[in-house]
Order: sequence, then C-alpha cells, then structure tokens
Amino acid sequence: MQTILKYLTEEKFEDTAEIIGTGTDGRGEFIVLDQTIFYPQAGGQPSDQGYVTLGSNSFRVNFVKLEEGKAKHYVELGFSTMDEGKKVELFVDQKLRLQHSKIHTAGHLMDNVIAEMGDIDLKGIKGFHFVEGSYVEFIGTKPADVPHFIERLNRELEKAINKNYEIIDKLVSFEELSSLGIFMPPNLPKDKPLRMVQIGKLEPIPCGGTHLKKTGELEKIIVSKVKAKKDRIKISYKTY
Repeated sequence: MQTILKYLTEEKFEDTAEIIGTGTDGRGEFIVLDQTIFYPQAGGQPSDQGYVTLGSNSFRVNFVKLEEGKAKHYVELGFSTMDEGKKVELFVDQKLRLQHSKIHTAGHLMDNVIAEMGDIDLKGIKGFHFVEGSYVEFIGTKPADVPHFIERLNRELEKAINKNYEIIDKLVSFEELSSLGIFMPPNLPKDKPLRMVQIGKLEPIPCGGTHLKKTGELEKIIVSKVKAKKDRIKISYKTY
C-alpha cells in the first residue's frame, strides 16, 4: 500500500493517519502512514518537520522521505509503541513549511523572470531550495556583464513580486504536460498524475514541491552571486 500524498492537493498543517508499517534503517526509526500532509525531501526542497501523537505520547518527526511510494517518517525514540493499524495525529511545523515554500517559489519566479527577459540564454534545470545556500542551476551562457545582470534581475524580480501574481497548481497527465512544449525533467512518470505549478501567466513548471499562494508573499528576493562551470550556471539568492 502506497502513501496518499495529501500535500499535493491541499495545504493542511494538522491531520490524522494510520500506521501501515514500521522499520529501522541507517537514518533511524521510522513509521509509514497510509496518508500524509508532511512533504518528503525531494526536488531540491527539504522535508517538513513536526511531530505525531499517539494517545498522550508525542514523537518528533525530523525527516521524511518517499521510497517506492511509501512516505517514511523518521521519529524520535519511543517508536516501539507505534504499531501497525494504530491511528496517529499529524502536526507539521507551519513556520518551517512556509519558509521552504517561500524559497522554492522564489526559485521558480527567478527562472520565469529570466525567461521573460528574452535576451538571456539561460534555462533552469534544477534548484536547491534550502534555507542556507539557495540557488537555481541553469544551462546556457553566462551573462557577459554579471554585475549588470544581477542588478537588472533583482529589479525584475521586485516588479514580479509587486504584481502579486497568483500561483496555481494542479494535477495533469504526462500527455497534458508534454503538450505545453515546456521543459520536461528526465524520469517523469508517464503512468500517474503529475503536478504543474504556474505563476500568473508565466510558463508553467512541473513540480511536486510546496509554494506560496501569491508572489506578494515573497516580500523580497535578492540575487547575490552568479557562478559558471562550463555550460552550467548557478545563480544564488536569498528571500526576505
């Protein structure tokens, strides 16, 4: 039985679930749930953290990962009381989730804004959306005048934030996604729904991560560095 990933279609920070498996591996003790609102680390975004409760006992969840369709929730000691079939309550750290959503949304917006600039030969291929060291990696040509590019990009990002674009996401089929003529990351599954994220009328992006509702919630993005290695260009940024 695979875990239903409820975070893909709804934003909740409290919920209930049933334990369908337990185990221990190199990372520690974990439980597998029939459904979850916890985001498992993937796509350059850190996993959610929080806790689960079983009766009067509370267990810290420090990490979540998806493996063969099952979401493993790594919990603190005390795990032996958590048997299959038992119901638990889930509580996601809302402040941390929103911080991750902000960083991830900023990365997508930067990719979109660079594409809209028109004269810049860069195409985003992956991101690192952690609190420290956030960046988007592009393929293409490093801008000739980096300081001017950074200044211009920061101005365009500020404009996009101030326009307060709505950010929508929806589940689509592989065929629907590929028909849009957008960049398709390798290894996208063809036999199950995929998630598409779109900022305003800008180019949609296939993404399973969490995001804000509007660009105005970003407040400020500052691009700080452009680093090139052959045709790979990393653009570092911070959100405020």
